[in-house]
Amino acid sequence: MRKFAAFIAICAIFLALLAGCYQEEKPSSLPLLLSGDSTEPDAQANAAGDHPELTIWSFFDLDKTFLDKFAEAHPDVKIHTKTFAFEDALKAYIQSFTAGNSPDLFYLDNSFLGAFSGNDLLQDTLTPPFSAGKYRKQIADAIWESALSIDGKKLLAMPVGLAPAVTFYRADILAKYGFPTNPVELGNYIAHEENWLGMGKELKKHGIYIDQWDTEPMDLFALAHGLFDRNLNYQRDNDVFARALNISRNINRLGLDSRINIWNQDGNKAVSEGKFAMVYMGSWGEEQLKAWAPETSGLWRVTFAPFGQYGNWGSTLLAISSTSRHKELAWDFIETQFNTKSESLVTIPGNLQLQHDENDLKRPHPFLGDQPAGVILQQAVDNMPARVATPLDQEAEAFWKKTMSEHIFSGLDTKTAIHDVQSQVTAKFADKIDQIRNYLHGQNR
Repeated sequence: MRKFAAFIAICAIFLALLAGCYQEEKPSSLPLLLSGDSTEPDAQANAAGDHPELTIWSFFDLDKTFLDKFAEAHPDVKIHTKTFAFEDALKAYIQSFTAGNSPDLFYLDNSFLGAFSGNDLLQDTLTPPFSAGKYRKQIADAIWESALSIDGKKLLAMPVGLAPAVTFYRADILAKYGFPTNPVELGNYIAHEENWLGMGKELKKHGIYIDQWDTEPMDLFALAHGLFDRNLNYQRDNDVFARALNISRNINRLGLDSRINIWNQDGNKAVSEGKFAMVYMGSWGEEQLKAWAPETSGLWRVTFAPFGQYGNWGSTLLAISSTSRHKELAWDFIETQFNTKSESLVTIPGNLQLQHDENDLKRPHPFLGDQPAGVILQQAVDNMPARVATPLDQEAEAFWKKTMSEHIFSGLDTKTAIHDVQSQVTAKFADKIDQIRNYLHGQNR
């Protein structure tokens, strides 16, 4: 009875957090542990039919390489796909469980994992007949840890495409003003904030920027370092984030932030016109820049994210819905993708056996001036740290950033300011932290 009460509490927290993220009315039913009986009617019909079908939801167009490979082994299986805008995907995924129409498979962004880390909405593939544990040695430790449930006992999803946080830079602009243009040399140069800030000051004289907002360094540090550990202990009251705050304060003091949002039309134009010498995105940003500014093809290069931060930004995982009627078939699809090399130039495979291929790493990227960018991407992936996904991530991260941003102007010394952020975050979420801890401790009895 105590376990059940704790579970109801965790579900209530989950819905409250989701509501906080989307700020609109949500279904009143709780996302309880759903059984197979909750699948949509046509999926139930397919289970008994002669022609099995798989339904896959994603937030991008699926890679034909994997679809064709799966079709070779399963020519009788019909695949239905549905694509959502990135900003709508997580909400749609969660609501599919309360609406009773969840698909067999979800493609997840790594930032979505926290929403599923404290419930049973996704199938644990460490259990038979999936036995994903057989791939344990084919997945890097940090990547494996990041894909586990908050208690560390369930594998929420299989990592299939890894996207490290990186810096895209205009080599022509940096060369013009005397800065390093070799990717490795520049990566080492901007690992030191004094160099990065000096570059920002010099380029600003010419109306060129290397930063959108004074908070951007905080975001890069946060991508590499989670807010909580598996027992919901706060993880950012330390010198790492004192450094991040100090960099943001210097950006603000020196006026180095462009205050131009590269994600809107004006920002796209600024990127196209060369007003940014650097932008920071996941490795998928190469395709984004190509869409925004195709006329700049050949001018860009890629190197590591600044300040020595190797965050995970937009990696892709595949998960099976707990309500799927075709779980073994869904697992076959996951295994197919996990063990098949993609033609994509902008991500690194999740399978270690498909990584470090010299031919792949040295393939030229035409948009990046034929840079063999895979070398940089692979090294960045090799350095990505583990980051625990928790049910509090969406709401707590937003509050953390707001509180950190306020301390850019607070006047407190950085260590005191960072400690105050911890105090505010842990106080605001104290009840939810206690309820989640109680639930996890109950699970362990």
